[in-house]
Amino acid sequence: MLWVMPTILSAAGGGQVSGIDGLNMWPSISKGVPSSLRSEFIYNLDDSLVPTIGRAAIRMGDYKLIEGFAGAWNGWYPVPETAEDVTINEPKVDYYQLYNLRDDPYEHNNLHTKEHSMLEKMKERLQEYRKYIVPPLNRKPDPASNPNKYNGYWTPGWC
Repeated sequence: MLWVMPTILSAAGGGQVSGIDGLNMWPSISKGVPSSLRSEFIYNLDDSLVPTIGRAAIRMGDYKLIEGFAGAWNGWYPVPETAEDVTINEPKVDYYQLYNLRDDPYEHNNLHTKEHSMLEKMKERLQEYRKYIVPPLNRKPDPASNPNKYNGYWTPGWC
């Protein structure tokens, strides 16, 4: 949500502020002006040894690269009234998934074997971002928060 502070400042009539990490999206919101402020976006960057889902994802221009296990479901969730037609597929096994979102907005055609130069360019960019990763300060689960102790409710364990 890096756009919030500069956008609110602009909407309130404030001027440009230098030295902050953010983008003024007010012209796009108020006048529908297309934004060209951002050409790439990091969706996720998880370098834990075994991430549960995903590892990294980046968008550069029209392309999106997903690195790692993208989840057990291979396909799209149907609307509830058609759920009986669901076919369970094998999980995706490709470590890299590369999509051209302009041509394939629903991410059906993995281009990682066809677009080698784009794949390598995006992998290199992820490596650049990895240089700046700040390790998470995840805490170990607190046994005092076990829902079995609170009639099935999760609690922080300290209140």
